[in-house]
Amino acid sequence: MTRQNDSLLNKTNSTAANNSNNVATQKVTNGVIVPNNGGKIATIDMPVHCFDVIIAHLSKSKLPKCPTSVPNENFPLFVTWKKGHQRHLRGCIGTFSRNLPLHEGLSEYAHTSAFRDSRFDPITLHEMPHLHCAVSLLVCFEPARNYCDWLIGIHGIRIEYRQHHRSMSAVYLPEVARDQGWGHVETVNNLMRKGGFKGEITEVDRQAVLVERFQSEKMSISYEEYLTYKKYQQQRNGEITTLDGAGGGGPPTANDGPRNGLLCNGFLNSCLP
Repeated sequence: MTRQNDSLLNKTNSTAANNSNNVATQKVTNGVIVPNNGGKIATIDMPVHCFDVIIAHLSKSKLPKCPTSVPNENFPLFVTWKKGHQRHLRGCIGTFSRNLPLHEGLSEYAHTSAFRDSRFDPITLHEMPHLHCAVSLLVCFEPARNYCDWLIGIHGIRIEYRQHHRSMSAVYLPEVARDQGWGHVETVNNLMRKGGFKGEITEVDRQAVLVERFQSEKMSISYEEYLTYKKYQQQRNGEITTLDGAGGGGPPTANDGPRNGLLCNGFLNSCLP
């Protein structure tokens, strides 16, 4: 078994274990499920559904329903698309709403982050083989005492501040500061710039910022892992379908183009710097 398939098998097995234990390992706090006793919420079915959504859009097919294995509880979430081996950001949008059912939220923000992130052109079909999708479920919200009261690589932060009688806000997910190699000062400075702060940022400015910290449960897959997982699902169900509607055509090979490789079930607020 390849390393990639090993990785996917681990994700799949983890998902199955999570689904069997999710009633016992979750609790609701302020309308948001949070982990309890080490239970995990994010599953591989979430980014798989996001791929399903954008493939359906690009192939002008019917929007797929979210799998029943995904709990339909209310969740703040972000969907992130990255491209290539360097994982260049391709789109990232989400919501802090705690009143959005997860099935609706995944479908909405998979589409919005892929096609409506104003920083990027909409994702196209030929890019699909190079994409990675991550779903981040936001949990454990709490106010920070100051702009340094959060752990790099553990917490994401959402800040609010005022300049020239204007209220501004911005957010980074937990991985941003770690991936960029930033400390607290540099992270907050960049986040203030992202929110629209003009001029020199002083320590007084940073101390005036209101900070809410949070954690995330994240599940990410590559397009190749998506194909492997969909192939597994379809073989289990006795269905192999390609974009052109031909069934039983066998799995995609390394030499297949993106069109023949798009297996599927009958159809084929930004957060990062």
